[in-house]
Amino acid sequence: MLKAQQLAQLKKNLIQRQNELISHVQDHFGLKYEFAQESIGELSNYDNHPADHGTELFERGKDVALNEHAEKELKEINEALTAIDQKNIWCLQ
Repeated sequence: MLKAQQLAQLKKNLIQRQNELISHVQDHFGLKYEFAQESIGELSNYDNHPADHGTELFERGKDVALNEHAEKELKEINEALTAIDQKNIWCLQ
């Protein structure tokens, strides 16, 4: 069983990581909006090399995957913090 000091440190670390993830998700949302605006503003794809489109598609897919991972981790942190607050640390997986 965890001591009170260990549990407090764990909670502090979880809250710190939670804040980092919230900042990441918010920053990512702003960047995604800016990139969407740039893509909409493109009048012609004629001057772009096909590899440029592939690179852009890859980067967007990577960003989506990283954002989904961050959101999943944030959800798990929220569940862990709830369990700690309810003194129900046995349900943590």
